[in-house]
Amino acid sequence: MIITPAYIVANILGMGIQIKTFLLQAPSHMDNITLYIVAITGCVTGLLSLTLSIFNYKRAMAKDKIAIQVTTRCYERFPGENGIYIQVTNTGFRPSSISQIGFDLEGGERLLPTIKHELDDFLLPKTIEPQHSIRIHFDPSVNTEKMTDSILKAFAVTSAGDKFTGDIDFENMKKTIYKYT
Repeated sequence: MIITPAYIVANILGMGIQIKTFLLQAPSHMDNITLYIVAITGCVTGLLSLTLSIFNYKRAMAKDKIAIQVTTRCYERFPGENGIYIQVTNTGFRPSSISQIGFDLEGGERLLPTIKHELDDFLLPKTIEPQHSIRIHFDPSVNTEKMTDSILKAFAVTSAGDKFTGDIDFENMKKTIYKYT
C-alpha cells in the first residue's frame, strides 16, 4: 500500500485524529519522512489558521453591532427641586442615532419628555458618537416620588427601531442624588 499526503489528510480529517495508526503505517525508509512531516505541519497550520479566522470573524461581527447603555439617575438642582435624567451611552464602535428616550410605565404606557429641558442642549433625534453619551432631563415639576412607583424601565430607541432598556435602582438613586453645581 502506498501512503500519499492526500491519504494522510483524509485519515486525519475524515476518521478523527489517529496519530497512532498513522505512525504505525509510516514506512521505515527515510525518503518519505520529510513528506510526512510536511503533511502533518500543513494540517496543523491549516487547522490553526481556520480557528483564528473564525475567531477574527466573530470579533468583527461584534464590532458591527449597535450597543447602547441606558442608565437613570436623580438630581437635585436647587434645594427641594429634584428631577430624573436618563443617560444614554453608545458603548459600541459605530455612531448611533437615538430617536426616543423615556420610561416604560406599568400598564404598557410610556413617559416621554414633552418639552425641552433647560439643561438639555439638543433635540431628538440625536446621533451619538462611539463612547459618548447624552442626557435627557425630566421636568422637576414631575413628582419624582410618585414616578418611582410606576416606572419599570428606562429605554432608548434608535432610528432603526432597536430598543435598549436599563434597569432602575431607585433605592440607590435616592441615597446618592446627583447634584449640579
